[in-house]
Amino acid sequence: MLTAYYNGEIVYAQQAANKNVYLCPACMQQVILRKGNLKIPHFAHMKNSDCINQQDGETNEHLNGKQQMIEFINPHPAKLEVYLKEINQRPDILMGNLAIEFQCSPIGVKRLTQRINGYQDMKMRSLWILGSNYRKKFCSTSMNKFFYYIKGWGFCMFFWNTHNHDLEMRFNCQFVNSKLRYQKMFFYTWDEFIHKLKFPPKNLSYGHNIDNLLKELTNIRNKIFYHDKFALKLQNLCYSKGHDIAAAPLVCHFQNCTTPVVGRKYLYWKILILNYLDNDLQVEQLYKKSIELLKISESYPLIKNVDKFKRQAFSDFLADLCKRGYIIIKENNIYVKKYPAWFHDYYQKIQYIIMKV
Repeated sequence: MLTAYYNGEIVYAQQAANKNVYLCPACMQQVILRKGNLKIPHFAHMKNSDCINQQDGETNEHLNGKQQMIEFINPHPAKLEVYLKEINQRPDILMGNLAIEFQCSPIGVKRLTQRINGYQDMKMRSLWILGSNYRKKFCSTSMNKFFYYIKGWGFCMFFWNTHNHDLEMRFNCQFVNSKLRYQKMFFYTWDEFIHKLKFPPKNLSYGHNIDNLLKELTNIRNKIFYHDKFALKLQNLCYSKGHDIAAAPLVCHFQNCTTPVVGRKYLYWKILILNYLDNDLQVEQLYKKSIELLKISESYPLIKNVDKFKRQAFSDFLADLCKRGYIIIKENNIYVKKYPAWFHDYYQKIQYIIMKV
């Protein structure tokens, strides 16, 4: 901790003296002032402390980052490690009704959701800024829980760099041909950050890339070869219809961008939809039937109404099928004009794509 109580007032570790007795703001137990060469001055609980908000063992990155963020926010008023008794939580920084958390250590979806909901119960917003270990895992699905959605900026995530003292915003995060792409912007003051958010970039689209398409196809084939459970399940469904998953129609690749909510499963989803396509289905029936097997993660505690992004991706693909003359939708009923042509196998599909390019 960077703060503690002394004589009923909050004291910063940098200004604290070793001779005084300090108390934890949460549990009011005595804490120890540590001033060494490896970490910046901080307070630590005594051994075997039962404080629920105990954060002993904080990394130097976490301690430094919190102090740097206070300087980043200046001259706006902000406080370090304010204990909120009503929800038994202590945000790293409290700025009005905004709780700022600098997350460096691992945290599960359940615990993260509890903390986010705690702030919401207090009518507060929370901004989760991530450390270096999370930056290394950015493309992992385990990072989905930290995504925000900001109108005009798309799906975003935030990182703090303790070496450069800057806030990094990764925005316009989209999966293009099953690969995560994003743009970056850096901020050096809070005012700069807030000002830039008011003016989102005009063009957030990603174009088609033949190399990425070929890699996507190769990836599907490799998943079958290495017996990926989900890919095999879908391949068996394709076989039952007389198709090969790696030989899916080209229409599956025209809508090549999607949000992290659907992510790498977008191509699988489109293949599923084509397998289920039938005159006897309504739009909602097709949506539920196709998404049941897909099992898309719901782990987005910082985003409201995640389902709308899944429905949008579904609607975009159906709209493309309509545009290309494969189906007609009337009163939410699907009418198939012609079924998209499947290739004989993976090699025929690859050859066709290369020849067309």
